[in-house]
Amino acid sequence: MINDTFNSGFSSRTVWSIAGLLLLASMCSTAVQAATVAHEGFGQGATVDSILSDAGHAPTELNASQVESGALLSGNEPAYEVFVISRGTAFAASTNYVNAVQAYVNAGGNIVTEWAGLTMFFSSYADDVYGGSTPQLGIFQGILHAGGYHGTNTPINILDGAHPVVQGLGNPYSDGGGTEFLWWVEDPDPALQVLGEFEGNGGTGFPEGQNLATIMTGCSGNSAFVFGGHDWNDTLGLSEALSRTFLTNAVAFATGGAAGCALPPPQEIVCPEYQDGGYGGDGDFVAL
Repeated sequence: MINDTFNSGFSSRTVWSIAGLLLLASMCSTAVQAATVAHEGFGQGATVDSILSDAGHAPTELNASQVESGALLSGNEPAYEVFVISRGTAFAASTNYVNAVQAYVNAGGNIVTEWAGLTMFFSSYADDVYGGSTPQLGIFQGILHAGGYHGTNTPINILDGAHPVVQGLGNPYSDGGGTEFLWWVEDPDPALQVLGEFEGNGGTGFPEGQNLATIMTGCSGNSAFVFGGHDWNDTLGLSEALSRTFLTNAVAFATGGAAGCALPPPQEIVCPEYQDGGYGGDGDFVAL
């Protein structure tokens, strides 16, 4: 962008070039990129379809057999931009299912998970897990813990409130039965950004007083991942549930693919607010 300072009877001002204004507009746009989204395992597919459609996406409900048969791919390319995995199959997925997800990720597909959906992507299980025997791909290092009942309306502390995945969730984020059963990851891979932690209450698998990582994002290859270790499926049917916001946020972030992990932190971009006479007042634009 080009900055020219001049005096014309007014105070000095910064004049933005047309190119600079267009760049600013693109960075500050709130438009959601529409995506083709497959989902599996929710047990309330029509609700998920409705939420995603209302957000501008094109959803498709799959079953486990379709995933195992290769429905996530179209030739060598992802058939859907995002695959959302819930607990239905992922709690004890077959090797064929996990291999199909691996092929989808290898092709550049993006992943969002609910509760047990994250288990296949890590490297090992602790001996305190609630259950589940899904084979693991080891895309990210980390030891899976718990998965069982921690407490209804467990508060999840948000570590980066500016991140788009957690926008609008509040801090702490709690959602009744949607933050009740929780998985957490010990020593999460450095490639992951931990966005949400909850404090263990001393129950089985939940060390008392420790901050336990349960919401994470990251990228591997050309794929983006959003892991929600909480049981957010349980409140999707409630019109005011925060789980709906989490789902649409997560899909919007994942749609950007690995490029989303390379963007500057949101707090580094300051969008101007319109005031009388223009942006920044007196007809001036406020520089980034």
